[in-house]
Amino acid sequence: MKFCSHCGARVMPGMTRCPACGYLLLAPDAPAPDPSPEAADGKTPDAGPDAAAGTPAAGPRSPAPDAPAAEDRPPLYAHPAGALPGLTSAEYLGTLLLFLIPVAGLVVMLCFAFGRGIHPAKRNLARACLMLTLILVTLLAVAVFLLALAGAAANQLIFYYMYG
Repeated sequence: MKFCSHCGARVMPGMTRCPACGYLLLAPDAPAPDPSPEAADGKTPDAGPDAAAGTPAAGPRSPAPDAPAAEDRPPLYAHPAGALPGLTSAEYLGTLLLFLIPVAGLVVMLCFAFGRGIHPAKRNLARACLMLTLILVTLLAVAVFLLALAGAAANQLIFYYMYG
């Protein structure tokens, strides 16, 4: 499975251009295409009504000649190495302590989990804490229901035993 080195879209084998962005895909051993728009008979093909005006035709662009090869540079969607440092232990601990505040912690957790501009590590921590909170609340609700059911059954047994 190949991916476009420009936009990250999936590219099927044998394709020469990215289906999403039109970036020119070259295999490492493939020769570069001739940039001149001349046809095999030596004539310049008609590029449409914009060709006479001197404006470039709209459509996918080829990479610049001085651009680094696709193998030499990371995709544009990837973060540069070291751009987002991880959280320290103190930051993790402070964030978890903030989440423990009864109502405000839930609000902060929701803001961190779904807000913009939040560090990815804090966003992931908030989402994990939200999932854990939902699981624990669900288990607590089931336990309360089962205890109430057991209490009602015990109450009926005691009533029939006493007044029977």
